Amino acid sequence: MNSMLYSSNNLNFLCEKLSHHLSSPLDNPFQREVIVTQTMGMEMWLKTNLAHKQGVVAHVQFMNPNGLLWELQKLLLTDNQQINAHTIRFKLFALLDSNDFKAKFPEVAKYYKDNHLKRIQLASKLTTLFDHYQVFRPEMVEGWESDALQNKDSAAEQWQQWLWKRLQLESQKSIVQKLVEAINQRPDEVKEHFPRISVFALTTGNTFHLQLLKKLSEITQVDMYLQLPSAEAEHKNPLLKSMGLKTKELRDLVEEHYQKPMPFEPHLNGQTTTLGKLQSQIVENKAREEAFTDDGSIYINSCYTPVREVECLYNFLLNLFEQDKELQPSDILITTTQLDKYVPYLRAVFRNAPVRLPMMISGATSNTEDSIVSALEHIMRFSTDDLTAERVMSLLEQQRIQQRMGIEDTVYVRDVLQKANIRFGIENNKEDDTVYVSWSYGLDKLLLGYAMYTDQEFGIDGDLTLYPYQDAEASASYDLLRLKAFVDKLQAIQEEKEKPRTLEQWKTFLLEVMDYLIFYDDFNKDDRASVNDIYRALNYIGKIEYDQEVPFEVFLEELDTNFFLDVREVKLNTGNMTVTKPYAVKGIPYKVVCILGLDNDVFPRQDRYMSFDLLGEEYKLGDRSLKETDKSLFLDLILAAQQKLYISYIGQSVKNNAVIPSSIVTDSLVNYLSIPELITKQPLHGYSRQYNKDNPKLFTYLYGESGVEKPTLKERTSPKEKSQHETSIKEFLAFIKDPVEWYFHHVLNIYYEGLKEELPEHEVFELDNLQTWIVKNDLMTLTEEEEKDYLLKYKKEGKLPLGISGEVELEKLKKEIEPIKSTYSRLVNGRQEKHVDIKITINNTILSGIMGGIFDREFIAYAVSTSKYSQKKYKALAYVQALLLAQKGYISRAVFIDKDGAEVPLPIEPSTVEDKLNTLLRFFDEAHSNLFIFTIKAFEKTRERVKIVHPETEAEARIRMVKENFWNEAYPYEKEGVFPDLYLRKIIEDPAYEEFGEHHVAQIIRFGNTLNL
Repeated sequence: MNSMLYSSNNLNFLCEKLSHHLSSPLDNPFQREVIVTQTMGMEMWLKTNLAHKQGVVAHVQFMNPNGLLWELQKLLLTDNQQINAHTIRFKLFALLDSNDFKAKFPEVAKYYKDNHLKRIQLASKLTTLFDHYQVFRPEMVEGWESDALQNKDSAAEQWQQWLWKRLQLESQKSIVQKLVEAINQRPDEVKEHFPRISVFALTTGNTFHLQLLKKLSEITQVDMYLQLPSAEAEHKNPLLKSMGLKTKELRDLVEEHYQKPMPFEPHLNGQTTTLGKLQSQIVENKAREEAFTDDGSIYINSCYTPVREVECLYNFLLNLFEQDKELQPSDILITTTQLDKYVPYLRAVFRNAPVRLPMMISGATSNTEDSIVSALEHIMRFSTDDLTAERVMSLLEQQRIQQRMGIEDTVYVRDVLQKANIRFGIENNKEDDTVYVSWSYGLDKLLLGYAMYTDQEFGIDGDLTLYPYQDAEASASYDLLRLKAFVDKLQAIQEEKEKPRTLEQWKTFLLEVMDYLIFYDDFNKDDRASVNDIYRALNYIGKIEYDQEVPFEVFLEELDTNFFLDVREVKLNTGNMTVTKPYAVKGIPYKVVCILGLDNDVFPRQDRYMSFDLLGEEYKLGDRSLKETDKSLFLDLILAAQQKLYISYIGQSVKNNAVIPSSIVTDSLVNYLSIPELITKQPLHGYSRQYNKDNPKLFTYLYGESGVEKPTLKERTSPKEKSQHETSIKEFLAFIKDPVEWYFHHVLNIYYEGLKEELPEHEVFELDNLQTWIVKNDLMTLTEEEEKDYLLKYKKEGKLPLGISGEVELEKLKKEIEPIKSTYSRLVNGRQEKHVDIKITINNTILSGIMGGIFDREFIAYAVSTSKYSQKKYKALAYVQALLLAQKGYISRAVFIDKDGAEVPLPIEPSTVEDKLNTLLRFFDEAHSNLFIFTIKAFEKTRERVKIVHPETEAEARIRMVKENFWNEAYPYEKEGVFPDLYLRKIIEDPAYEEFGEHHVAQIIRFGNTLNL
């Protein structure tokens, strides 16, 4: 037959050739055209482009090479039963458990002994290897059939050959040989079914497929269209040399089977840009001839984080659309090998950007986002060990699970779990007190608190008692009943997982769980399609020839392999920007190609062979290599970009600003181009002042109306009117205690919860600083008899360690406060504490509230904290309270008791009280409209001797010292065991912080002096 072989670097040219041949009708109008492609993306692209060229494309069947092989088997072979990989996996799973295998190969059996999960994982690896052996080592598999080993000294080959023989599978080589014989015997039948076969843009080839195609070309028309980077087999261009191994191997395999040289039609885009010249040199297989210039056709960004990569990509694309009004979203490809990682960032940035750029994400795994499959995976992975408060809440915060359970406020539920001391376990033990942190005990507290509002202790089981949860009567408490129902369902599911089932029974169980715990709307088109996809995806389980019962862990591994990580359909030509993995769109041309995540440790992937992988012993022509495949893929992406090539990677460390090496493929490209400063180092923050200045590569559209910079903290503050206003004493004291935190809470209405975001998953082992402070303050007023009841109650409420540890902790804290309590008792001397409701008017401010600590005409305060700065902070608070009480004439003496029990008099001279309060209130009033940055540590820095670093002045040195202190408080060393000040950190990151100067230092000094620090 007159079969044709075409090759070119230009996919549009190859498509034009294919379209021209398809326009010649077949002899029989009812016969089908068969087009063989290797990727789903290429099939989608080809369908669209053929339709554009021909108007209508009908009666065309697309298939991959294996699909063609199976079609021929069904047509020509009688024993054509297709044994799928799933069945082979479970046959191996059974063979590995056979007594014969374990007796003959005890060292291998020792690896998975009594561990079903390891056994099924080994069976999965072997299934893949046996498939690869048939493709890349057919002579070895053929030898196994007659007990001939390739390497008699290889223990790995011996046990794998034993398994292969007992699988009783027919090798691909044998199948292809039978097909070749059958084609010779029934040529007319083959030609009738396959009047014309067009093989388009194969990315890899193997001997069996090419042998079959060569044989078919003798009977019917088989046209092959190959996309190759260059005409010449011997590569001279450095980039072709380093990245073109796989395309060279494909060319050699095709030429070997067709026994003729490969014709090649070069197509140059004729552009004089750096990208155009680079592509021409690759296609013409020439070494670098002339210097390249940085003309913007190739753009490389080095970023700190993935989200910054995406922000920079958005700025780049929006700038392109501004410059080129004819550019369409469909002209742009965004690709990354880490698609699931980047999808959330892409959605977050592009959906919230000032200008919406339409994009279609395709080819991501099914378990991404808040999908039905994702929710199902979370539940199926959940185990009895996961019955901790945090992990249960993580499930409930899955949108579809939350909707199914009808829970309205997960924030409220999370807060209740924290306060109710629910940590882990269903029942736990009374003996070690862990019953107090169990779900059963905690839920009983919630239900009893819902039924009655009391702090009385109740018995629930023999000598087990509890205190009802106090806040369960709130309107949101119905969520607590739903929480109990959810936990009961989770527990029931865990119990069901303990029972072995057949695969078909496990499939039924999975679908029941989906109906039981996951919300989906039958009237919603997308939900209905997702459910149908799930049923269709699980349909293969019924075809697995294995009817033995298996434990749940084996079924979960099966889901991991073939369901949870199943790739969704690739959708191209939607009119939007295409976001997908590069393998799906290999070689497809786009005007703009953007590659994200070209990190050094990610791309290209490394070839890692398992110890028993026989392919790793020697590399042969055509062998599978992840590293070489990825390098070839990068070369294809360079050639696919028609106008712009954009690359980004993580090139700077967030921790220490160190340079992180780029991928070797990026390095190769940069070295080849030799353009100075081709790589742009993007700032850490999108609102950096480096943007939209002198460097034309640093621009942004994301922050501010003109994209200049982020609104500063100062700009967000609206000045208060100077009319008289009333403020609570509590708020005023909050300002005194921490002016920075007060500003964020009361002016900006911003709250940071600190580092402890997750619910604790274990009982209290030791008290943190806040818990210690609470217990110490409680102990200050308790009698010895009250301390015993306090111990039991606080254990049950999770405020003290369980068991004997709680008693030890309480005794330790009692000893620590003993000097303070002794002095306090002596000073109080049996007097009753008095509380007063006061209202003070100073200038334009009215302060009102209830104040205590008054004993006759004496104010007594103390601080149980032991740290130096906490002592100073609480002493300052006591001093301000004393000033307020003295101003109203309630006291004539004030004393503060320090951590050692020493009495520290607080100066409240009547002549200075008014002035002191006036000064503090002016600071307070001014802070409503201007951020006042003050910490006690910063104040102490102003008292230290100034260390001048030439050429700075003394004032500049003091400013530097104070700012260094702020930095240390915002970013403390981990070894110090100090939590970072998140509010100071936000201020330091704000552009307005650059204006901090001598005036601010003077304010710190004045405020500290006024507080008598």
